[in-house]
Formats: sequence, C-alpha cells, structure tokens
Amino acid sequence: MAQSVVQVRAMWEDVTGTPLRADHRAAFLRRPEAAALAALPRVVIELAASTTVARCGELRLSTWLDAAVVQRATAPPLRIELVPSTCWWSNLRSELPAEQWAVCKRWSSQRASRRCEICGECGPRWPVECHERWQYLDGDRPRMQRLVGLISLCPACHQATHMGFASVSGHLDQAMAHLGAVNGWSPEQCAAHLADSQSVWECRSRHEWTLDVDWLVHALGIDVVVKRPAALS
Repeated sequence: MAQSVVQVRAMWEDVTGTPLRADHRAAFLRRPEAAALAALPRVVIELAASTTVARCGELRLSTWLDAAVVQRATAPPLRIELVPSTCWWSNLRSELPAEQWAVCKRWSSQRASRRCEICGECGPRWPVECHERWQYLDGDRPRMQRLVGLISLCPACHQATHMGFASVSGHLDQAMAHLGAVNGWSPEQCAAHLADSQSVWECRSRHEWTLDVDWLVHALGIDVVVKRPAALS
C-alpha cells in the first residue's frame, strides 16, 4: 500500500478539520473505500481530497475515491522533471548554507512521516530524499524558475524524476521501469512521456532563468540571498 488506512483517516480529519469519535475512527478503518484510497499514491489522494472539499463542501469516502481514481488517470503522480541545462549546478542545495538545507530536508521528511509522498515506500539505505518542485514562468521577462514546494521522495521515485541523471549514471532502464510501475503505464507510455519531457527541456535550455525561492520565506522562514545572476531577458 502507498500508505496505511490509519494515515488515510488522519488525512480525512486534517482536510475536513473534524476529529472523528472513537467508534467512528474504528469504523473508518473497516471501510473498503479507505483501503482502496490507501493503495493509491499519497500525492494523488491529497489532491483529490482538497479538490473534492472545494467542489462539494464535504469529503465522503466514495466521492473521494472516485476523484482519486480520476486524478491518477488524468494526472499520473510520478513525472519526469528535467531541469534546464542553463540551471544546472545552481539548485536549492547549492544556494543555501548547509544548516539551512538541513532544515529543509528535516521539514520535508517529518511532514511526510519519512515515507515517499508518491509511492509511499522507503529507500533501502535511507528512507527519503528532499525533492524541489519548480515552476517555469516563461511568459515573464526575465524568465523565472520559481520554487513552489519541497516533497519527500524515495530514492527510486527521485531517480525517475531526474531521468537525465539516471541515464548518464547507467540507471535509465531501472528508472523507466519504476516510472511505469508507479503510474500504471506501459513501456510505450513511459517512452512517450520521456520524449515529451526532453522536448520541453530542449526549449527551456535555450534560455537563462532567474531563480525565485521566496517560497522558503513563507513556508519555513528562510530568507535566501540568491547567488545565481538574474537572467537578462
């Protein structure tokens, strides 16, 4: 399972802001919908929960499960995220002092209960790694590489997001197999996603990007003086 039914129950209570009574908490664990939700990636059911509450004003298990199934089919949880070559060697880890990067890793790991937020598993040598989520705003001038969050990924999921590094390090087949297993994709679907990701990467790599890590101030209270020079256009 991607997470336990107990974790699904805790997520329901957190999203709805409604602690369950003792008898309802026990009944929740026996619901087949709860077990089905637990088998899905955490990131999928989290997003399905928030969108369901926003749309319906409540979170019924059956409606939540339906939304999660659709979410996984239309927006698979594990995606290849190729960083433009013009942004290589200038990531969050390189921009932060070691002690601040340690704060980021600890925050991400504790938030995820030291389990992968995509597949729910843990790595064999260390449980999870801190992964940066970026948004690329190419309609702005200068173009902006904006940090939008940190998540915890097991080494296998983390490797799949950085498919370029997996390729040069000799682990492409392993990373592609994991991508297919998590998303329920065929080898052909994985190859198509890789080709699409490479096309986007090639376009983005033609430009310089200004680094925006203001998310850290709002989320963790970490103020950063960015070392990377701002893009000129």
